Amino acid sequence: MYLTMLTFIKGIYNTIDNYFFELGVHDIIKRRRLIFQFSLQHCAVGKKFGPGGLTRKLEDFMEQKSGLLQVN
Repeated sequence: MYLTMLTFIKGIYNTIDNYFFELGVHDIIKRRRLIFQFSLQHCAVGKKFGPGGLTRKLEDFMEQKSGLLQVN
C-alpha cells in the first residue's frame, strides 16, 4: 500500500514539475518554489483532483500568480 501511495505522489509531483517546465520555468529552484507554493494551496491530505482537475488547478494557480505579479 505504501509503495502504491508513493508512486501516486511521485506521479503528481512529476506532472506538476513538467507543467511548470513546459510553461517555461526552466530554473530548477524557481520550479521547486512554485511546486511548494502550489502544494501548500492545493495538495491537502485527502484532497482529490479528479480527471483533468490537476491541470485546472495548475492553470488557476498560474493565473493567480500572474495577477499578483502584474499588481506589484
